[in-house]
Amino acid sequence: MTQLDLKKLSKGMNIKDKMKLLFEDMNRQAETLGKESILTPQERKAITDDARKTGEITEIRRVNELYRTATFISIDMEITNLCLCLSISQLEKTLMGIVLKGAAEDIIGEMIYDLARQNDQLPDEIESKSQELRKKYRVDSLLFIGFDFFNPPANDQNIDSTEFKNSILEPNQNVQKTFMITCTHAKKLKKKLYELSYVLKKAPIDFLPKRTKNLVKYSEELLTLFITLDDSLKPLRIYRDFGTTFTKDTILVEPKFFEMIQGLKKYLELNVEDKNSLEEEIDKALNEDLY
Repeated sequence: MTQLDLKKLSKGMNIKDKMKLLFEDMNRQAETLGKESILTPQERKAITDDARKTGEITEIRRVNELYRTATFISIDMEITNLCLCLSISQLEKTLMGIVLKGAAEDIIGEMIYDLARQNDQLPDEIESKSQELRKKYRVDSLLFIGFDFFNPPANDQNIDSTEFKNSILEPNQNVQKTFMITCTHAKKLKKKLYELSYVLKKAPIDFLPKRTKNLVKYSEELLTLFITLDDSLKPLRIYRDFGTTFTKDTILVEPKFFEMIQGLKKYLELNVEDKNSLEEEIDKALNEDLY
């Protein structure tokens, strides 16, 4: 197999090809913790020496600063992505409890309905059987406390119908709080994606390692899932589509909950002011060589 002499080839190589080799080598070393590389130390030196002679070293250094900036942004993005994943997981946990409790109550309701249709069953017997089933399926146990779409549960006998209808019914407070936290993490992730895209626009080559590209793809998919309330988050659509119908006069623990869940896509969009602010911060950091 013929070995290419990069020391000689570098003299006729254009600047983009030189940068591609240098950054691919850096990525390979980073991915393998220094165990593998594309270039030998001599080849790296030959390329950089030739860039100095041709006056291309200044541009390579500029792109290297962009590469370093992109690396720091990707680290921030990975942390933000993890925070968003954890928040979504907490939402999923609450929603799963709500769904399981609802399924158990539906089963009990059907069983009591069938029992009530039997003419020989007295009201006291039906009530006793209902309590027995609720205890059996642990519907009223500590396991399911707080797992309702709306608080308090509609079967609470301590609330008169007028009070319940007009002021008491409220979306699950844990859902409200966790959802708002999730929105904050989603917005941060959206900003990190924009920061990275802005840095890449300033670079003449795509120097992102495969790991970062996969992170970008996963982050975009995660944001899409959250914005559309899809998959495991579908139960949240009851608040988005019908929530205000049931809770018109409710005082929420998170006053902007309905506004946020109904306008989630718009909230997560970056306006011109947001983008300009992010661009200015990155430009300032690049100029000061501090990012």
